[in-house]
Amino acid sequence: MGQENEKGKIIQFPGAANTLVERGLDHLKKGNPKEGVEMFQEALAHDPDNEQASYGLLLAYADAGDLKEGKRLAETMLQEAKGEYFEVLQVYISILAQLGEYKKVVSTLEAVQSETRFPAHLAEPFFEMMALSKSMIEADEQSQTLVEDEEELQMSSEAADTALHLLTSGSFEQQWQALSLLKGEKSSIELRDFEQVMKSEKTFPVIKSFILLLLKDRGVSKEVTVVKKEVGITVVPEELPSFEELEPVPSIFSLLDEHLGQSDPSLFNTAHHLLKQISLHYYPFSLEPREAGGWAAAIHHEAATHFGQEPDVQEIARLYETNESRCQKLKEELQQLNTEEFLT
Repeated sequence: MGQENEKGKIIQFPGAANTLVERGLDHLKKGNPKEGVEMFQEALAHDPDNEQASYGLLLAYADAGDLKEGKRLAETMLQEAKGEYFEVLQVYISILAQLGEYKKVVSTLEAVQSETRFPAHLAEPFFEMMALSKSMIEADEQSQTLVEDEEELQMSSEAADTALHLLTSGSFEQQWQALSLLKGEKSSIELRDFEQVMKSEKTFPVIKSFILLLLKDRGVSKEVTVVKKEVGITVVPEELPSFEELEPVPSIFSLLDEHLGQSDPSLFNTAHHLLKQISLHYYPFSLEPREAGGWAAAIHHEAATHFGQEPDVQEIARLYETNESRCQKLKEELQQLNTEEFLT
């Protein structure tokens, strides 16, 4: 990428950092975040002030699960005003939530809110994350009251009954809080208790999805019946694929990547997040495979709306080779999902 002059100093080739950034973004799109980290780090070695490289490295750390490094870099970028402030803040908040630093999430967002207004396309996600983090903080505090001795956490039968009741009757925030209390491996909740929740019409679909993923992580090999929108399906949690592997989710991802990955990475990331929301909502049911183009168009349109744009439905439908009316119908369904529950 460079050569030494007579005095031994490195002479950088023009555009080397930008080329490396492009390679890093390509690795991210292909699902190779670790390789992306290497490319962005090398780009920064050529050009320490390259904001695209810094932001790319931040995304790569987050995708690779290197959350501590991602947190450190995000804090540095926010302090030094590197990159688009709110885009960096969005990734930072996501990393904090994954690290379980919910108090930091709340204090950071409240501090920013006291200084300025959130951008229109990020206001709702930020407020939802703040509310969810507060619920998680309350859940953590309540879980401490369930300590039966200094050595072992064990939920009391009364607390377990309360949590189960909330899962079949409470608001979304209450159900999420109850689920967080039941996640502990030493919870007294048994599979049969979860089964009644999975059949309840009052339990939010995404909560049922998280319960399924919890049972999958625990290696539950017994059949469980899940009912969503009055349709039931019997599955073995241990044998389930991840919610991102169910068709046509990979096909929708490929379409969004094809049309947004290179041209608008920020919009692509938002669209990918919406795709995760949808697949989580329906899991373990699959989206209609024949609707891949329609869903991709609807998600593209919704993501663009979050960015304050006014996209043309007909134009986007044509881009994804789908029917305009179908795209409009799926877009309305997506908007309805966002009003029914938090999708994070």
